[in-house]
Amino acid sequence: MAGNDEEPPEASLAISNILDTYGFSSELRRMKRTLCSIKNLYIDIYNIVVDLPSLGVEERLIGSLGEGLMELAMISGTPCDGDVMKILNKTAAYEDNNAVTVPHGHWQFQMKPCEKNIGYVKLTVVKEGSIFTPLSSTSNSCYYEYDEDKHVYYLSNGIPASLNNFGGNLNIFEQYNQNMQLSGVWNEQIVTGPSLSRVSTTEVKPGTFAIDKVDSVISIPCPKWPAVAEEWIERKRNYGWPSNDFITEHVKRGCYVVPVGCKECRKTYLDWRLSFVLVEQALVWDFNATQVKCLLLLKHLKKLVFEKEIGDIISSYILKTIVFWVIEETPPALWVPHRLLTAIHLCLDRLVAAVRNDFCPHFFIRICNLLAKRYTAAEKSKVLQLCQYARTNTLKLFWENPPFSGALQSRSVEEIASTSRDFSVLESKVQKLQSVVAASMNHLMSKQMRFSMSCLQSLQSTTEYCNTLSDKIRNVCLKHNMELKDMENISAEVERMRRRLLWTNNNLCGENTANIKYITVPQNTLTKYEALMENITICHLNAASGNFRLTYDMLRTLISTMQQVPYVRFQFPLNSFITGNNTAIMLDFLLKSGNSVLKGNDSYTLHLSDLLFLRFEYNCLPPPIQMEMQPSRRQNGPLDLSSGMQQTVAIDPVVYACFLKFWCCMKLERNIDMLKARDDMVWCCRLPDITNKAVAFNLLGYCHQQLEEYEAAFGAFCTAWNQRPHSDATLVHIFALVHSTIRRELNETCPD
Repeated sequence: MAGNDEEPPEASLAISNILDTYGFSSELRRMKRTLCSIKNLYIDIYNIVVDLPSLGVEERLIGSLGEGLMELAMISGTPCDGDVMKILNKTAAYEDNNAVTVPHGHWQFQMKPCEKNIGYVKLTVVKEGSIFTPLSSTSNSCYYEYDEDKHVYYLSNGIPASLNNFGGNLNIFEQYNQNMQLSGVWNEQIVTGPSLSRVSTTEVKPGTFAIDKVDSVISIPCPKWPAVAEEWIERKRNYGWPSNDFITEHVKRGCYVVPVGCKECRKTYLDWRLSFVLVEQALVWDFNATQVKCLLLLKHLKKLVFEKEIGDIISSYILKTIVFWVIEETPPALWVPHRLLTAIHLCLDRLVAAVRNDFCPHFFIRICNLLAKRYTAAEKSKVLQLCQYARTNTLKLFWENPPFSGALQSRSVEEIASTSRDFSVLESKVQKLQSVVAASMNHLMSKQMRFSMSCLQSLQSTTEYCNTLSDKIRNVCLKHNMELKDMENISAEVERMRRRLLWTNNNLCGENTANIKYITVPQNTLTKYEALMENITICHLNAASGNFRLTYDMLRTLISTMQQVPYVRFQFPLNSFITGNNTAIMLDFLLKSGNSVLKGNDSYTLHLSDLLFLRFEYNCLPPPIQMEMQPSRRQNGPLDLSSGMQQTVAIDPVVYACFLKFWCCMKLERNIDMLKARDDMVWCCRLPDITNKAVAFNLLGYCHQQLEEYEAAFGAFCTAWNQRPHSDATLVHIFALVHSTIRRELNETCPD
């Protein structure tokens, strides 16, 4: 291999130190790996909570985001793409179907090698499953081609958008941009090759880290490692990368096929490409800091040199494959900061040789050529010229473009090279950061879990959902080697929901749940505020069973406690333990994309501790709460309250505690205490961070109305209307207020 000339170590060190400020130091890389592991864990939990596996779909982050390389957007000054792989887990493809047992209802395909390119296969139907109707060979013959000689159906890679979008899209990308107020408008979904793409139509400010495109591609699992990739397992590795343990672990997981046609075939629509994307992702996470910087800088050169002249002929995947080969074939002594430019030149030398020979071997299938049909003979000289230009002018290209050009304006190369940054302080904060991310994910999962339950139509199905959810979540946590403490936090939320359902079941079945007292809350799994909410739930259950006196006594203590401490919603304490704009931007996606519980003024956002009443609890709720569960009909003609109910209504627990205290006073006919409870309602409605403020002011107006404080009631209802209520409850309350006011005036002017 050419390229033995060593570059000045000062230049390599300067580039390495600059990249450290963008999050590529060893310490920050370990932090990102921890956070990305948590992100992947919660994607798995998300799949479980919304029950995607039973629908036949699982989702995985892939591409730069899955590999923790999203900072390329910051370095190149361009937005970032988000890539999602949708795994059809009710399907499987095998090279040899002998002795293969496929579960009932699953699809089974056989892989037939492509005659032109060994990295591609054709899929024949061996067994049709019970889901994915678009795959049916009888009802959708346009997606199959029948071979009369072999008597088989070949599955086309022209999978319709309806299948690609099956199970819904992972919306964390839109959530991220909306939370950051960067790019929240997305166009319709467009089929582009094997992917289903969504592109942001909002212009992103230069230098802002944003996601402007989301690509979703389906895949079919190949549970057994393909024979054409056996050489990757067996080949000799002089420097021990990847390790034997790594190879053994990932080979047993198999690979995938994705709907991409072979350019060398006549019927490209029947080809599927073998994909090792999750193994590649694991290999990138196995890189040291210098290897990551090498890959990132090669992608940077791609944007600086190749894209404008030759488009995507030299793809990011080809560059990543080059890096894989060079790491495998070079000693670890090369991959140190002061030899970074030397490593880049070795990779570019290999790229030049590959273009000259028109052959770039696939990392897993050595005899598969990644350069096949990528350029014409006329284009080859231009491609080779640009590759050689990038090799000859590597350092010049870096110094003349951001972010390196900006760093050189104030300091010399030698000064930057000699500047060692101390990132050790971040080590002590990794655990705290991990717990914050885990807490935010708990909120997101709790929100999604409650919405999933609200879609279930019976108490029995909801209880069964909770009974199975905890075990599934625990199993996936164990698979990710999650710490026991965080695993217990997730399980505790499921357990609280299950206990709530059991209590509700007793109420609805007419059994006596009287005298439910305060529960002992394990403080290692609940915050003080969540423990407070737990006891408010107990008050609700006591009130539902008619124990108003006990409920009142409990609430009087609870509300007094709440009024003595600041009311604080869950927020990200990012600025309290992470400093530096670059680091904060680096972590923004990992933190905020999975969190919809920010401290903004969105009054419709559900929080972990909100009380969410399910549809089947309707009859045991106070009538004003029942009114909130009525659907809105403003856009569908006149008001009609007989058409059914909303599935859920979420109420801030502090609001509900204060209202329930007033409700108990009404039932106990304690007029003086009603006035005090009304004042509690006024207090909680003034809190700035409560959710569903329209509901809060509706309940406050109801309290004023019961005390015949009609002017104050009307003011509260007007405030509720300005909060854009979900239902028509505000209109009904106003109507009831006007009706009662008219009756009062008639009684005063026309006494009996």
